[in-house]
Amino acid sequence: MSRQPSNAPAGREDAVGGAAATPIEPGVLTIDQALAALARNGHAPRASDGRGHCPLCTSEWTLAISQNGNGAHLTCDSGCDSEHIRGALLAERNRARLADTPSSKLDQLRAQLKLPGLSRVIKRGKDGDAYDLELDDGRRIELGSASDLLRHHHMKAAILGKADVLIKPRKPAEHEAVVELLVQTAELDDQVMTTDEETRAWLGAYVSETHVATLDLNDSGALYEYLGNLSCLGPFIADGRLHVRLRNIATWLNRTGGGRVTVPELSMRLARLKFETTQPSARNGDQTRKARYWRSPAGFEVER
Repeated sequence: MSRQPSNAPAGREDAVGGAAATPIEPGVLTIDQALAALARNGHAPRASDGRGHCPLCTSEWTLAISQNGNGAHLTCDSGCDSEHIRGALLAERNRARLADTPSSKLDQLRAQLKLPGLSRVIKRGKDGDAYDLELDDGRRIELGSASDLLRHHHMKAAILGKADVLIKPRKPAEHEAVVELLVQTAELDDQVMTTDEETRAWLGAYVSETHVATLDLNDSGALYEYLGNLSCLGPFIADGRLHVRLRNIATWLNRTGGGRVTVPELSMRLARLKFETTQPSARNGDQTRKARYWRSPAGFEVER
């Protein structure tokens, strides 16, 4: 989209971004002009309509402002939603503002995230599917997957939890501009495992050093006997799916030095791998035995 210099009178500001208000003339519009007209709900002197390129599909869009000043809206030749076009224009403007600053991208991130000690952004894992912020004191803030990055509250909580820093609320378009800057700054490190890869490695080591029974959950007698001593219950496979008990894994990890993890953290890790809770039970007369397990999804395999 081409840009034109603003001819706005000094001292007047519009409701979006603080840019000076400019009457919209027919022809090619700048991003700020379009957003300013929308913010004023179309009340602009000599307002007509202007054309540009839709940021969603690159076809032509029109900023239509009614002659009586009752409203402004965006229409696209391909039928893109007006609000989606407006959101994309906001994101494009925010990206442009970040790119126009003289400081480095990492300096911009330090300012945006209120982390002066940010040393680098890491994209980790064999497939580069998780992001971390590394601080100059060695701490790492796990931001999670690309999907997690797009959730402002997730990023906000991760930074608060590790760095005791509360970043300010952001509108979706502003947050997307920060995410794009973060992705552009990230360094790929495939030697560092993602959280999911680490959990899989823990499970593989655990089942390789622990007896894994094979059970038929429909055999009530055998299952009743197996569930007879809760303190000794270990992992088992039934219907081709691995069943594990959280406290047993956490105790084993802490004892062997394979990792330090709490039961609540381990439950969140297994949930990320699509494990689900189950409670196998069996009756013998009026006696019932049962135990709480986490069951792997169908087709899940661990490397032993």
